[in-house]
Amino acid sequence: MAPFSRALLQENTRVLYENPLIHISETKLLRHSFLLQLHSQQQALDLKLTEKATRLHRQQRKDAGTLS
Repeated sequence: MAPFSRALLQENTRVLYENPLIHISETKLLRHSFLLQLHSQQQALDLKLTEKATRLHRQQRKDAGTLS
């Protein structure tokens, strides 16, 4: 999980546990944590795929002689 997402999750968890006005079941908290982690991992994979596609496209343009 990305550090930003981990920090956000930790802050959300702290607020939920420390605020007596917020009532949330542990199951919902665990579900939220899991979904946040899954989303973060998906963003990381999307970024890696975008970077690889960009490198491949540049290499193809370079090989074709169209990269300036």
